[in-house]
Amino acid sequence: MILALVAEAEGRPICTEMVPGNTADVTVLLSVVDRLRTRFGVTRACIVAYRGMISADTIAALEKLGMEYILGARERSSSVIHNVVLNDAAPMVPLVLERQRGETQLWVKEVKLGKDRYIVSRNDVEAEKDRADRQAIIAGLEAQLNKGDKALVGNSAYRRYLKASGKNFKIDVGKLAEEARYDGITVVRTNAKVTPLQAVLRYRDLLEVESLLRASQTLDSDSANSRTVVSLKSGQFGGGGPREPCCVHG
Repeated sequence: MILALVAEAEGRPICTEMVPGNTADVTVLLSVVDRLRTRFGVTRACIVAYRGMISADTIAALEKLGMEYILGARERSSSVIHNVVLNDAAPMVPLVLERQRGETQLWVKEVKLGKDRYIVSRNDVEAEKDRADRQAIIAGLEAQLNKGDKALVGNSAYRRYLKASGKNFKIDVGKLAEEARYDGITVVRTNAKVTPLQAVLRYRDLLEVESLLRASQTLDSDSANSRTVVSLKSGQFGGGGPREPCCVHG
């Protein structure tokens, strides 16, 4: 079973929902949202979800219900994003967000393709972390290549940066340059009547939902059940599975 917990702004529980554990997350979410909209009188809602929940069927279901959404997009696997959205020539607008741990530098722009609307953002801190993580992998890869390359093929972290060179392997410089395009980059697809900055901020709210999910898992660390945590705060409520959190803003 999946436990959906509805909590108010301070984290105090309001109500719970129990649904079968073999139900797809989006199916669970839509049914819970529908009941909560009726129960709490929410007249406008916007689903915000990680890229694991975005699909043609999901978008079609949301649009059929007339519901707004902000959905994480798959930057690497989507040809539209890879070849069109990320190649858009329009400049990004710099934004500085004040956080408890200091300021966060973001760069944001909007890209429209027909009726589809994408918001591209770049986080300077996350970009530097992505670059450093990749450099650490490359340093380890170079050290291993000096010892012999056969064992590297089975390592997925290494394999993505390798290419065949005769009977051996070498570092794929082109792949390194390609990966650098995604440093600190997040792309969301939305039909919501919000500004690009609002879309980015609402998507970043998933970090809070994710922390709620981690906290919920401590309730019973031995349980094999899936969990959905739904947060209702300041007129918003949200839910998600243990791997793909999402929230719904009213």
